[in-house]
Amino acid sequence: MKELFSKFKIVQVVSNEQRHKGGLKRLGKGYSKAYRLNPFNPLSYILVVVTIPVILLMYGFVGSFEKAINPFRWG
Repeated sequence: MKELFSKFKIVQVVSNEQRHKGGLKRLGKGYSKAYRLNPFNPLSYILVVVTIPVILLMYGFVGSFEKAINPFRWG
């Protein structure tokens, strides 16, 4: 699924090792790769709108704000 999303440019992937070697700080968690939804792709907004009911069912109204505050951040 990650390969499909990155093929359609819905998810952006950055190598933290290459960033560290280039003198930049690491993004997100860990050392290998950082992922985020592409804020410039309209398909990522459709993905967010489709998953909102799933988030509300799984975490409830209050829990959804804790889990999905900003889906477009590196993490």
